[in-house]
Amino acid sequence: MIKFKYPRTYHLPWSEGAKNDDRILDSTDQFIDRQVVVTEKLDGESATLGSEYIHARSLDSGSHPCRTKIRSLWGKIRHEIPDGWRICGENMEAAHS
Repeated sequence: MIKFKYPRTYHLPWSEGAKNDDRILDSTDQFIDRQVVVTEKLDGESATLGSEYIHARSLDSGSHPCRTKIRSLWGKIRHEIPDGWRICGENMEAAHS
């Protein structure tokens, strides 16, 4: 099993919530004549759930009280995650400083 850190998610050039340290697409030309699904980018803590592991963006993130609910969810669904797959999302229980 190879674990790797979830990459940074780029903001669209017109994203209102982008901060100085956020990555922003230089161009949206790659989307011309393609079907695109746009979602709202929420700013929590990255969460990666596999059948045998769970971690924040950092692979050695350890434990923290803000991860209690996501760990509980993972315990209930981990047997349904296929080997080699992972679920990536934002843990909105975590607060950024």
